[in-house]
Amino acid sequence: MQNRQLFVVLCGASTLAGVVILYKYFREKSKKQKDDEQKNQYLKCRSLSDFENLAKQRLKSHRFHYYDYKAGQGHTYQACRTYFDKQLRIIPRVLINVEEISLKTTIFGKTYESPIIIAPTTFHCLANRDGEVGTARGATEAQCIYTYNWMYSTKPEYEVLQTTGPKFLHVYLTTPTKILEKIVTEAEEKGYRAIVVTCDHPTDRVRDDVLPLFEEASKTIDRELTELRVQSHGQISNH
Repeated sequence: MQNRQLFVVLCGASTLAGVVILYKYFREKSKKQKDDEQKNQYLKCRSLSDFENLAKQRLKSHRFHYYDYKAGQGHTYQACRTYFDKQLRIIPRVLINVEEISLKTTIFGKTYESPIIIAPTTFHCLANRDGEVGTARGATEAQCIYTYNWMYSTKPEYEVLQTTGPKFLHVYLTTPTKILEKIVTEAEEKGYRAIVVTCDHPTDRVRDDVLPLFEEASKTIDRELTELRVQSHGQISNH
């Protein structure tokens, strides 16, 4: 009788383990299919407007607003966008060999596969479950430069540094001097190739503007927001 009970228990445990394995397998398979579908959508984008429209379709409105926020009346943003859309031009080249096309560029004496640099931002988990690690991984695949925001991130620095693409480090000059000296000293040892500096940080208006929307959404349409945290070095805080 005891042997039979033991056999039943072992069979039950084996069946449960099998179910767990199958669940994980199909979950990972579903995740890969979803990632592939998203990647195909990204590859169809041909302009900044295409990326913006895709983001607007995929993200909840309050999440999109966080990324789309423009300081003040948006005059600086509009001036930059107008310059990008109407004045920047690709230099035409005719009657040359295009058998081998390269986007390589040199910055501070180092050669990079692409001139595209991902600017320092935070709260990447609003768009991707892997947060800044996902962005760094995507930058590696696209052969772009990723700028890590040391002050605010939803993922630990060491996880981001495990991705292999080139990285710049972003810091604020308003950071306490001793901490800033330590950051800069360790930057090269950690593999950063340059330091991006924000000289002033006078206001957190984006927080004042977006936070009420997030608080309301977390109660109704986006409860996941309550689980999201921004990791400020040395502490975890709401953003």
